[in-house]
Amino acid sequence: MQRGGRVLGRGALTATAVLAGILMAPATAPAALTCGKTLTKSVKLKTDLTQCPGDGLIAGASDIRIDLNGHRITGAGLDNTEGISVSNRLHVVIKGRGGRVVGLDDGIRFSEGDRGAVRGVKVKRSSGLGIAVGSSDEVKVDGNRVIGSAAYGIEVFHSSDVEVTGNRVIGADTNVFSSAGMVVNASDSENNLLSGNKVTPGVAGDVALWLNGGAQATKVKTNVFTGFPSYAVAVYDGAKDTLLKRNEASGNGGNGLQVQGGAGTGTRLIGNEASDNGGDGIEIEASGVSVGENVAEGNGGWGIVATPVVTDLGGNHASGNTLGQCSAGIAC
Repeated sequence: MQRGGRVLGRGALTATAVLAGILMAPATAPAALTCGKTLTKSVKLKTDLTQCPGDGLIAGASDIRIDLNGHRITGAGLDNTEGISVSNRLHVVIKGRGGRVVGLDDGIRFSEGDRGAVRGVKVKRSSGLGIAVGSSDEVKVDGNRVIGSAAYGIEVFHSSDVEVTGNRVIGADTNVFSSAGMVVNASDSENNLLSGNKVTPGVAGDVALWLNGGAQATKVKTNVFTGFPSYAVAVYDGAKDTLLKRNEASGNGGNGLQVQGGAGTGTRLIGNEASDNGGDGIEIEASGVSVGENVAEGNGGWGIVATPVVTDLGGNHASGNTLGQCSAGIAC
């Protein structure tokens, strides 16, 4: 065969044909995702992963994206399993796009997984925690639905600068939701933000939010906590410098907002509404607390009551409360 003025021999023709075959051969298809897969690059689910006997997916590298793409990861109901596990990895982002993690012990867990995110995932029926952020800083938990967790819906512990925003947390439809909708815990948990979340108990549940274990400088802003059989929010066990601002705590069986005697100093309650609760709207048992521009109406106990001396920033309003409106030292 002649090409470009040169005659190609049979050997050259054969080599050319082989090379063409290599270039035209289809690329090897990537291995299908299965339960327990350790991921070393970004993935987008194409199918559901169902009845996982152990963990669903494991982040095996930093700087990857796990996109559920509307699909489900379901567990077989076994203990010590996680729907998506992020451990010792950085910048791991989990996206739901309508995807669900159902029936694992913990739905999604970050452990030493700094600067990650979980967005738009529905986590249902976890036998332990819905979304857990532990020893992980600067994680964003945004726009998720956490339904029916047996212990906590969302927990932040030993972690700082975590943002929990715009989530919907709902208790179980059976009597297993025994603790709290959201928790911030441990003295090395600092400067965390809980904002724009709505927390309700389902059929069962204890409290909407616990701030405890010496957690420092937690900012709790514009959340809705309603319908719990006990109190809505408790600050206690050394938690200090907490800001509760423009939250709604209504229709709970006990107190709306409660700063217990064991809380650290520096709690500020600004512009909250605590109405129609079975107990007090706002109860303060710790010293070093400031209150201003809060509204407490129609509660079964006091509107705003403080046992120790507090700093009254003014603008508080209380009416229609059974035991009294505001205690001494608080004008309303």
